[in-house]
Parts: sequence; structure tokens; C-alpha cells
Amino acid sequence: MKNLEELLQLRKSNKFHNIGVNVESVIEVVKKSYYNFEKHSVPSAGAIYGLKVLLFYKNNKKIFNSKGEISTEKFEINQIKKTCFYDDKYFSSSSILIAVTYDYDKYFGKYGNCGIRYASIECGAFLQNFQLLLSEKEIYGCPLGFVDNDALLGIEEPLIYFIIN
Repeated sequence: MKNLEELLQLRKSNKFHNIGVNVESVIEVVKKSYYNFEKHSVPSAGAIYGLKVLLFYKNNKKIFNSKGEISTEKFEINQIKKTCFYDDKYFSSSSILIAVTYDYDKYFGKYGNCGIRYASIECGAFLQNFQLLLSEKEIYGCPLGFVDNDALLGIEEPLIYFIIN
């Protein structure tokens, strides 16, 4: 892994690069950012590990659970383009949208109203790992706090979105 100074110099994650990105590289980075080689890569209050990472690309929706296991569903990417983004500048047919959500019942059941705070901290640790590993592969994107029409994406409790364009 590159040292911190190199990563900071290369940091361009707040810019959009309209290049085709290898989806398999992004899938590998998602796995390493949250669940890496039989152990988790992030801290989790009470060892809940209740995040779920959704990756939308082309006509697929990949869902990563807290153990790094993946399920795939068909999803029409143009639905995102038409409904959530309004021009090709920020989202095109080759873009990848990542959404991080959490299991509300797990966090609320253990910590009550503070559960969302713990899920947010866990999500932040995941996002930091994710951006650093993407930077190492020279893949850049941008975190988004909000995407219109969560219901279209099938997301009930979004914490953050990230777009690779």
C-alpha cells in the first residue's frame, strides 16, 4: 500500500472522471474495505456489523452483506439516470453508484436511538477504507449525502452514497 503522503498527493476523489472503470476492481475494493480475509476491516459497536453495501452498475445490483457475501439482482441502470440524476455530466451508463445502508433493527435493538450514530461511525470507517483503496488503484469518485428517490433503489435506511463516474 502506498504511504499516506503519496495517497494525499494523488487525492482527487472530489472530481469526476468519465472513464470506464473495471467493476471487478471496485467489487474487490468493497470487500477489502469492510470484510477482509475472515475479519472485518472496520470497528463496529458491539460487533454488530450490520452494514449492507449495494453496488449499482450496468443492469445489475450487487448486495454485499456484513460477511462479504454477494447476491446479484437485475436492475435497470437507466432508472437511476432518469430519476436520480438529470444529466450525463454526473451519471452515465458506465457510472457505478454505491449505497451504504444498515440493519435498523440490529442497531436500534442493541443501542436504541443511539444506534444510528454507531452505524454512521461504522459507515465512515468503511468509506475511509474504500476511498483509500480506490485511490491506490487510481479510481476516483465522490461521496454523496443524498440521492433523490431512495425507494427506486430499494433502500430504506441510506447512510451515504458514492458515485464513480
